[in-house]
Amino acid sequence: MKTPVTLATADTEFGHVPADKAQAEAQALANAEGKTVTLRDPVTDKVLGKVKPARKAAPPKAPKAAPKAAPKAAKPKAAPKAAQTATPKANGRAAKGAPKAKEPRGMVVEILNLASRSKGVSPAELNQLTKWKGAPWKWLFANPKKNGYCDRWGYKLNVLTTDDGVRYQVAKR
Repeated sequence: MKTPVTLATADTEFGHVPADKAQAEAQALANAEGKTVTLRDPVTDKVLGKVKPARKAAPPKAPKAAPKAAPKAAKPKAAPKAAQTATPKANGRAAKGAPKAKEPRGMVVEILNLASRSKGVSPAELNQLTKWKGAPWKWLFANPKKNGYCDRWGYKLNVLTTDDGVRYQVAKR
């Protein structure tokens, strides 16, 4: 056997093949296994190359026979992107480019109401309200990513340090 090459996937070793046949063997194995096959030097274990499985061509579609009816009317042109409205995705989140909701909902409303008080709200009170343990409250109100409650809903965060500990106070901008 001339210079051998080892063929293997991430989880299976296929053994040695002659170097001149390695590429063809690797492609056949990659197609059969559906995984990338690595060609390695059997002595040094150096990667000599990788072969990805070939993509299967989609079967050709049979042309549909058009019914002998009146010709179709021309399709109206699509509205420009700016005029299109974004629709919510199936998971309930707004589609990319959709305008953000104008008002907070659910638990966020309760959290912001407590934090809007003149004395603010303590982390213990927030934990009691939400039943969350050890939540990063300051981060949830405002953070560098600008996706905290205050950033989203137009509030300004004020962190108060009192004898009792930290309190978070928010005010509408």
